[in-house]
This record gives sequence, structure tokens and C-alpha cells, in this order.
Amino acid sequence: HFMHAGFVAMDPRTGYVKAWVGDIDYKTWKYDKVKSMRQPGSTFKLFVYAAAMEKGLSPCDRRLDDYIKMDVYNEDKHEMEVYSPHNANGYFSGANMTLREAFVRSINSVAVRTGVEVGMENVENTAYAMGIKSPLRPASAKEAKPSLALGSMDVNLLELVNAYGTVANYGIEHAPVLVTKIIRVNPDGSESEI
Repeated sequence: HFMHAGFVAMDPRTGYVKAWVGDIDYKTWKYDKVKSMRQPGSTFKLFVYAAAMEKGLSPCDRRLDDYIKMDVYNEDKHEMEVYSPHNANGYFSGANMTLREAFVRSINSVAVRTGVEVGMENVENTAYAMGIKSPLRPASAKEAKPSLALGSMDVNLLELVNAYGTVANYGIEHAPVLVTKIIRVNPDGSESEI
């Protein structure tokens, strides 16, 4: 059995990529998990709460961890359908918790409730401003779905690490930098920059 994984290390102050591991072994597995597209899941909640802070909410503001449902338009079926997210543990606490606690505990109901409150378009825009580059809604969709708050759209690891680096860099995003210079080794053993 193999644990497949990708890994990226970046300096958030410069965007310099310090390490990039696409998988176990390129000779055996020619699939780069750093650039592969996957649903980010709860790691996307950072953008929901960042958008909430931009709209004037505080980490101390409270929201209910309770059942929530809403009608959303399904572009594939061309009809409305009910969307009702559940928490990972399968139940709702009923607690009126702070946004900080909901983020720390990764409470889905509060993330969706907050995302809808601040506007899913604002969540999208915050994610883009922080470094996400992938489309965050289907091409046919007029607006982002509430499920975006739970990381339903595919992104890659490089852009996700870059976006998290924006937080570590006090809100300043730097695009990933892979190569800063190329060195040629001359026949006499000396080096020169190309």
C-alpha cells in the first residue's frame, strides 16, 4: 500500500517555492499531485471567514450550529433543489458559537450560514484576492453555490498553499516563484548566469 501525497513549501514573504513533491516517485507515478485538481474541502473555510471579516464581522460574532436548508438552482437539471449541509460528525450541537470556534472546529453549518450571509460572490472574490486562480463555479452557473463554503470546487495544492501564505504574509499575496535564475556550468568549471 502507498500513501499518495503532494507537498509544497513556499516562503509567504516572497512567493519562492522552496520544495515541490508531486508524489512518491516520478519514475513510478507520473502524476503531479501539486498541480492536480481536487476539492479542498474544509480548508476552503478560510476564505469564508476572511470574507466575513472583510464585511465587518468579528471572530467573536456568533452563529447557530443548527440544521439549515435552502433552495439552489441545479444547472444540469434546470430545476431548484434543496441543499442542506451536515456537519462531519453527523449532528448539530444547537450551540450559538463564535465564528472563531466554528472555524477551529470546522463546523459546516456555520460556514455555509456565514458564506450565504456575506455573499458567496464575496467569498469567491476573497479567495481570488488571496491567490486562488481556478474557477470557483461551473461555467454554466450564474452565481456561486453555498456548497462552495465547504470547498466543493476543484483547486490545486500550489494555489491553496499560496493563498494560505497570504494570511502568513499579513494579507499580501505573492504569486509562486519557481525559478529565479538559471546557471550555466562552463567547460572550465566556472558558472555564469543565463
